[in-house]
Amino acid sequence: MLQRQLRTLKAFQQGSQRYPEVCSASVSLPLDRVSRRTETTENAAPVLRPQPQDEPEIQPTIISQTIPTDSSVSDNDDTLRKHQEELRPLWKEAIQKVEDSRDGGKLNEVLQNQKQINTGDSKEELTNLLSELEGEMERVGLKGKMADAIGKVVPHLNRIAIVGDVAVSANPNPAALPWAVVRFLLLSITAGEDIRAKIVEGIAEIVILVFECSVYQELYLAAEAAKSLSTAKSLRKVVVEALSQCIRFLALALCEQRAVAKALTGAFRLEDFSGYLKDLQKAKLQLHDAGLLCEMYHRSQDRDLLEDLHKLIIDMRNGSNQRLEQEAKSKLKDLLIDPTDASDHIYHPDNSYCLEGTRQTVLQDIYSWTEEAGSPTICWLPGPAGSGKSTISRTVARDLKGQCLGGCFFFKKGAGNRANGRTLFSIIAYQLALNFPPVRQHIIDAVQEDPSSVMRSMDDQWRTLVREPLDKVQDKEIMRKVVLVVDALDECEEDDQQCVLAILTNCPDVLKVFITSRPEFDIVSHFAYQQRLHKELALHRVKMGEIESDITSFLKHHIKDLISKYNGCSSQKNLRLSNDWPGSKRFQALVKRSVPLFIAAATFIRMIKDVSWTGSLDSKLDFIIKEDNHVGSPYEAIYKPVLNLIAKGAPDEARGTAHDGFTHIIGSVVLLASPLSIVSLAVLLDVEIHDVTGQVNPLRSVLEVPRDGGPIKLGQSLDSFEFGKEMLETPEGRAET
Repeated sequence: MLQRQLRTLKAFQQGSQRYPEVCSASVSLPLDRVSRRTETTENAAPVLRPQPQDEPEIQPTIISQTIPTDSSVSDNDDTLRKHQEELRPLWKEAIQKVEDSRDGGKLNEVLQNQKQINTGDSKEELTNLLSELEGEMERVGLKGKMADAIGKVVPHLNRIAIVGDVAVSANPNPAALPWAVVRFLLLSITAGEDIRAKIVEGIAEIVILVFECSVYQELYLAAEAAKSLSTAKSLRKVVVEALSQCIRFLALALCEQRAVAKALTGAFRLEDFSGYLKDLQKAKLQLHDAGLLCEMYHRSQDRDLLEDLHKLIIDMRNGSNQRLEQEAKSKLKDLLIDPTDASDHIYHPDNSYCLEGTRQTVLQDIYSWTEEAGSPTICWLPGPAGSGKSTISRTVARDLKGQCLGGCFFFKKGAGNRANGRTLFSIIAYQLALNFPPVRQHIIDAVQEDPSSVMRSMDDQWRTLVREPLDKVQDKEIMRKVVLVVDALDECEEDDQQCVLAILTNCPDVLKVFITSRPEFDIVSHFAYQQRLHKELALHRVKMGEIESDITSFLKHHIKDLISKYNGCSSQKNLRLSNDWPGSKRFQALVKRSVPLFIAAATFIRMIKDVSWTGSLDSKLDFIIKEDNHVGSPYEAIYKPVLNLIAKGAPDEARGTAHDGFTHIIGSVVLLASPLSIVSLAVLLDVEIHDVTGQVNPLRSVLEVPRDGGPIKLGQSLDSFEFGKEMLETPEGRAET
């Protein structure tokens, strides 16, 4: 089949000397379209006029020599000619690739005869060519994302793609050939409706693909220094493959047009065009993957000059990637024991990130580490409970998303699969496949080869689902690595912690890992023996002045929001809060009460907003900051005011009962290996549901109590608070026991 296609392509290049029926196929065209095909100008012959046998060969004419230009147009022509010369070897290799294929023996004739082409020095206006394409797309009902993509490409084609050479005779550059064939097909296409639609879709794909190849060539292959880099070599190989697929499809379309002109029926099946279309689409995906690797690892020296094209390429790549993500999710479902397993690691509430302007020093240190080529594989952020490690992790994951984030995992004690390492690498692999397209197919292949891989040991999961797929795409010259985020490693079961650390310490070169944890002995001792392989950013070493400034910003932001919402619900002006509420003195007392723990500030804000705690905002704030509410540790500063609410609301004679109920119910919440819902907890403890809700409701600012009846979870760092007899102590006295 390919031999027939190539012979037809050869005939097209030779005018109509051997296959006049190819060029005469326009007989059935409307007159207005035929006349456009044969338009001439003062200085030009018809674009597709066949050269008579006895007419002496006319050497190709450079278009810019026959068209008056000012200096700006001349500069643009010079740029196009330069870019055209850079594309020439890529097109030659693409043609050679098709020629060297099993059915490509005749293509060498095409190359030789290319030099003999001459149909004059006129050129089809780009706007006319694209107008024809858009008209055909509308005619066959090709809309949606494909039409959107063409719309994005159109304004930039004449800057980067060699569309000026639609008149193939004007320049013997191989890059001119596809545009000439595209023009011919658009003006003479007479296939049946189904095949016609496939041809038009293929032409649209080719226009986009050739444009993208041109941009990638200019961004990453034009610089002399880039040519020796392996990622650039890989991109060049993929560009050649993409161009060769364009040639194959156009040759098939020409053969179909020739068959129609000869009144042949059934020459090609719809499946033939569908198969070639899939090859084009596959080539585009490979191009996007190779381009993404170059984007991550190398920077174009001329990026500023092509910034808009660079953004367009990323936009088009992202659009394609979104469609593929949905397909990949179904193929990767075996990586998840529970379909919701990945959501806790990917989706987070909007208010769970660092407030803008806070944590700037530590965040910048982390981002610098991700970008430094020679920096250690692991960045470890130790810090006490409630110091904001998880908030920083979520912020880092959000900010690196779409750049170099591979995946993230947030450990949480007592939260099912999040409390151990058994699903760590399967969930990381799931995200890696979605976030890092070049490795996606390798992970899908591994899953399809062994759907039970998620049940294997951590070592096996790491090797088959993460390391081996990454080894297939990693590059020695990588400047920016793929980053994994592993939060709260201390909350992973102790037996799994050391295994996770041992695996992550031996990452492939393409990976970097950001880890947070409390400074527990086993983790500290591990990193003490791996000092050269990790970078430590200790939160407790951040200057206290910076921490206080960040907590001040946090409290100001949330109090301002509280004032706005509170006043919005108050119709009477005299009931509204003043804009400077609660006043400088009380605000500073709240800051002092919170420092150095961000979780303290967050807890106090939740307490003040808590509608289950009756009383005015002033009384709530005063209760939190009052001087005689003495504390012995930062965690008491958070939890003692909350726990004292229980004692405060109970009569003196009932405090013993309140204490017993608290220790029985809330103590069980703290000690349970896995969290339970209110209903399940009541059944377990053999108490009434209302007894549980009576103890839980006052503690909603420090407990996570889902509205849908899900398990009750401890607030971060509540397990660091030491419960004792004095926990219900109030200024009036101690609870009796």
